[in-house]
Amino acid sequence: MNRLLMILGLFLCLQMNVSAQTCNAVPVPFLQSFSTGALPACWTNQNPTTTSTNANVKWKFSGSAGYGATGNGGKPAGSFAWVDASSPYANEHTVELISPQINLTGLTNPYVKFEWFKNHLTSATGTVPNYEHNALKLAVNNGTGWVQIWSDNSNNDEWRTVGVPLAASYVGATIQLKFTVDKDVAGNGYFYDDVLLDEVQIIQAPTCFEPLALPVTNIAPNSATLNWSPPPSPAPAPAGGYEYFYSTTNTPPTAAAVGTIVPGTSANISLLTSGSTYYWWVRSVCSASDKSPWVEGQSFTPGQIGGGTATHGFLPVYSCSGYSYSQQIYTTTEIASAVGTNNLITSIKYFVSSTAATQANYNQWVVYMGNTTQTDFATTTSWIPAGSLTQVYSGTLPAMTAGTWIEIPLATPFLWNGTSNVVIAVDENSTGTSCTANWGSYSAGANRGMIYYNSTTNPNPLNPPTATSRYAVLPRLQLVGAALPPCTNVPPTNITVSNITSSSATVTWSVSQNATYVVRYRTLPAGSWQTINVTTPFTNNISIPGLTEQTQYEVEIATICGTQGAFSLPVAFTTPALTYCNMIGTGTNDYISNVSVTPVNFPVMSNTTLQDNYSNYITPATLINLEIGSVGN
Repeated sequence: MNRLLMILGLFLCLQMNVSAQTCNAVPVPFLQSFSTGALPACWTNQNPTTTSTNANVKWKFSGSAGYGATGNGGKPAGSFAWVDASSPYANEHTVELISPQINLTGLTNPYVKFEWFKNHLTSATGTVPNYEHNALKLAVNNGTGWVQIWSDNSNNDEWRTVGVPLAASYVGATIQLKFTVDKDVAGNGYFYDDVLLDEVQIIQAPTCFEPLALPVTNIAPNSATLNWSPPPSPAPAPAGGYEYFYSTTNTPPTAAAVGTIVPGTSANISLLTSGSTYYWWVRSVCSASDKSPWVEGQSFTPGQIGGGTATHGFLPVYSCSGYSYSQQIYTTTEIASAVGTNNLITSIKYFVSSTAATQANYNQWVVYMGNTTQTDFATTTSWIPAGSLTQVYSGTLPAMTAGTWIEIPLATPFLWNGTSNVVIAVDENSTGTSCTANWGSYSAGANRGMIYYNSTTNPNPLNPPTATSRYAVLPRLQLVGAALPPCTNVPPTNITVSNITSSSATVTWSVSQNATYVVRYRTLPAGSWQTINVTTPFTNNISIPGLTEQTQYEVEIATICGTQGAFSLPVAFTTPALTYCNMIGTGTNDYISNVSVTPVNFPVMSNTTLQDNYSNYITPATLINLEIGSVGN
């Protein structure tokens, strides 16, 4: 037995020595491709804070990612390392992959470079879930402790390359790298957000470091601002500035391609075509003969609200339900990016990602629009009231084709006031169902969209029921806008009077840029003028209250552009008679008795008759006289 123990001990000792020799520090340049379907030799796969034994709390090296990472960004299964976002994710902050020791001797400017992929969507073409994005972090250790040198939690539908120069203190040292995925950032993790890693390198730093592309801003119908940041510290900023290149084709420029050189970290580009998708790249210019590789930025579409390839089945309409009513809020900035200063919106466009089999079961739309200060739907009853909306379209949509935009021409163009958010409400009234139409969408922010749907109950937009759901995604949207005429003192055109009741009427007109107005009205033939001052620019309608039934009126409007101009020609209208309701009983001998009326400025009328089927209320004793405009009767 003793001899057996000695042999076993000697064998284990030899195994430990072989292992230690195998995992000696490796030289540079260093490259690790995760292409074997297994954890590479001398790498450590750990999660020091977990209590779970589930495979999803550690890195994986085989199989395929899912949801937004479906297809692995074009790489075959087993050719990358990845962290599965699936459960368990609660409190899983330290999914760690640690490299072997790497001896940096020979590199005067060591540089860490790697590829990664993360696209937080519910499917390859889905929507961004309302959960926190997982984060990938990179740290380095030279024996004195781990120092984080990079982190990111952004999303992209393509693999991205990251380069991080190491500080001078690491030159000649032996180091390790640690890649950590936090699956529960801010305690709000979920199962959609897989993280992929590949091609980890430590090499001599380039002589000209790559900038980092940032999101495009100030997107307008025909212009935008490209943005980037300098190479990560401690890399120096390029002496010659930066060079950018953009195109409507997704073909990367070659090293010899000529772009536009600028000294700063942004560039305003113009003369763009509204509705076209643009692709762009940027690189550092250290000298005329020394430039970094091109870095791709996120594509963008001027004249469009929202980008990407995500889809949604519920907004603006849900084809799997017989009826639906939805509202979506778009911000002032988003509307300006789509129409610029073209305040008169003449049509709206939704992107049709996929169609359902029977379009007749979800193509009967009534569309409303309104200016609003509301930013979201705080509760499922926080509908923007119908009184704040204008019906702009009612009818059958044109035939829809997957992968294209459906344009809805507005019968009543909508006037955006230039400062408010805009709500778009869609009332879908087809009786049938057809699953499932999907619409292009984007991540807009919590509770920016809301819908009620039901297969048997058709909601009334005047009094919508409690919503079924609220969403953080909205449909991608394109708007067609027309410029308003410049402000002059000429009277407005297209003056119309509508919604005429016995006591009120609505007056509308065509507006000009930044004009205000004076509206006056009177009874015909020669009553006194009553004046309403319209002091808010971009207002094209008012309501006239307090009118008298069965009376002729005329209305005129003058424009104020610094000074007031002449009034328009009069537009006449007549109020109808007051409409009385019909008495409807529930029995065979219904009656009203003991009628008493105490009018203002007239004698009291009192009738104490009992049931006699009908009573005559036109005799002097029972005649009811009420003074027009009086209250408290």
